[in-house]
Amino acid sequence: MYLHPMPGTVRMLRLSVLLPVLSMVVFGLTTVWREARLPTAQVAVVASVALLPLVVAWLPWLEERLGLLHLPVALAVYLLCQTLLTSLLQNLGWVRFDVIQVGKMYVVEPGVLLMLPLLLIAWQYGWRGALLASAVTGTLHLAVGMGLHRLAADAVPVDAATPMLRPDLLYFLPLVVAYLGGLMRRQLVEHHRSQEELRDYAARIGLLATQQERRRLAERLQRTLGRSLAALNDQLSAIAAALQGAPEQAGQVLAGLQERLSEEVRRAQEVINDLREEPMKPGHLVEALQARTQKFTARSGVPITFSADGSPEGLTPEQELVLYHVADQTLRHAESHAQNMGPLELRLNCTEHMVALTVHSDSGCFCPSRAHGAFDLEDLEASAHLVGGHLHIEGDERRGATVAVWMPCRDAEE
Repeated sequence: MYLHPMPGTVRMLRLSVLLPVLSMVVFGLTTVWREARLPTAQVAVVASVALLPLVVAWLPWLEERLGLLHLPVALAVYLLCQTLLTSLLQNLGWVRFDVIQVGKMYVVEPGVLLMLPLLLIAWQYGWRGALLASAVTGTLHLAVGMGLHRLAADAVPVDAATPMLRPDLLYFLPLVVAYLGGLMRRQLVEHHRSQEELRDYAARIGLLATQQERRRLAERLQRTLGRSLAALNDQLSAIAAALQGAPEQAGQVLAGLQERLSEEVRRAQEVINDLREEPMKPGHLVEALQARTQKFTARSGVPITFSADGSPEGLTPEQELVLYHVADQTLRHAESHAQNMGPLELRLNCTEHMVALTVHSDSGCFCPSRAHGAFDLEDLEASAHLVGGHLHIEGDERRGATVAVWMPCRDAEE
């Protein structure tokens, strides 16, 4: 979880690494710098230390190469370089911070620039990161000072005693920032959890509304179209009976019209029955899919095989309904291409953390796309997304077509 940046961390890092370079430029304009007449080698070392964090934080190709590791690497480089820079400037006597003498030791108040990487690390990585960064900073600062006193005492005008950073500021402020960062992180977790709950609630409401709309349409068709067609069929039957003595041609026309109308009544009744019936009961996804494949073959005459690899456990009723909805709409669309279709295969694959449903045809292609009005692709994509799933469709006339939807189980998300 700590690999993902906290809000504002990357932006603050990129802005703060500019400050050491700016401070060195300003320091170079002062009389202290001109009177010091510093050796070129020392100036080059200090400038390199100040520039390195800026290079690491701002180079795009380095960020792309490191990915999620770019932020921790950039923060580590910034912490080390800023500690070295602060220690060199202080121990070489170039820049003075507020100093409190305790016996022979000088306790130095950390500069603002030294505190920036500490606070950013504390914000990003919590109290563990704050303690580790503070310990590294204090140890490195002390080591650089002692090294300068022992190895370069004759070459540079170092102070008589090695300064140590004030432990109250070095540890207290990062821990405070770490605490605030922890509160922020917990709030983000709660926010994401609330979004997931709202998404599930929206999915539940949407699916329930869909079922209610199906029932409403079924009742309306039953009251209007179904009854009207049935009444018209009865009237034609009466006319046909009355014209038994009429010419043969008129009787044949009426008989054909009656046969066609009967077929339309049958189809309308099928639509009404499909709308009125409950597609499936919770926990009976496999049985519902099996029944749907049988209905598909009976209507279209196209053979279809159904296989279920494992039992779908941990799915919410909404997820089961979406899986059935995808299979149902895909098979409905395939029925309209039955004359060009070869055998179909419907598979339900279940693992411990994932459930996938696939409808595939090797020969012939129903080629579902947004161009087909009968295949509401956007509706299927939205339904899958609402319950945490993904929909994938591909197909052409030579290789057939595949519709697949997969989603994590509820237990896996928890």
